[in-house]
Amino acid sequence: MNKQKMEYYEDNKEVLKEKMKDYYANNQEKIKEYRQTDKWKEIKRKSDKKYRENHQESISEYRAKYAVENREKILQNNKEYYQNNKERFVEYRKNNIERIRLNKRISDSKRRANKLNQTPDYANLDLIRMIYENCPDGYQVDHMIPLANGGLHWESNLCYLPAEINSSKGSKRIEEFGTQEFCQHVIYWQDILTS
Repeated sequence: MNKQKMEYYEDNKEVLKEKMKDYYANNQEKIKEYRQTDKWKEIKRKSDKKYRENHQESISEYRAKYAVENREKILQNNKEYYQNNKERFVEYRKNNIERIRLNKRISDSKRRANKLNQTPDYANLDLIRMIYENCPDGYQVDHMIPLANGGLHWESNLCYLPAEINSSKGSKRIEEFGTQEFCQHVIYWQDILTS
C-alpha cells in the first residue's frame, strides 16, 4: 500500500469499516463464490503465512493455553479421527517404517536426555536400575511428578503403574490424573524390593 492510500485509510478508517460491513452484509453469495476461486485461496494463503510469521509468539502461547484447557477434548477428537481414518494410518505405517523408527529413536533419545538432565547428584543410580529391572509384568515405571512438569529422575519419584494406566496418566500430576485412581493401581517399589 502506497503512502497516499495509507493516509486516506487512516483518515477514513471508521467510514471504510462501515462500508465494508454493509458490503459483506449485502453480498454474501458473491463473497462465497469469490472465496472458492484460486485467486482468493492464494491471497488467503499468503496472508495467513505472513500473519503466522509476525505473530509466532502469541500463536504459541495461545496453542499451549488451549492444549492445557482442552486436553480431554483434544484427546477425544484425536481418538475419533484415528477411528475414522484407521486405513490411512495403517497405510502410512507401511510406507514409512524407517521414518517412524527414526522418530522413535529421536524421541527416546530426548527422553533419556531429559532424564539425565533431571537426575540430581544425590540420586542412587544403582537403586534406580534395580527399580526398572524389578518392574512387575504388565506394569511400567512411572514418575509421580512427571519429568515434563519439572519432576526429578530419582528413586523417591518412582513407582509402578499398569501400562494402560501409566499411558492415560501421561504427563499429568497425580492430582490432575485423580488421586483415587492413582492409589487404586499404584505399586510402590519399596514394597517389592524390601520384601
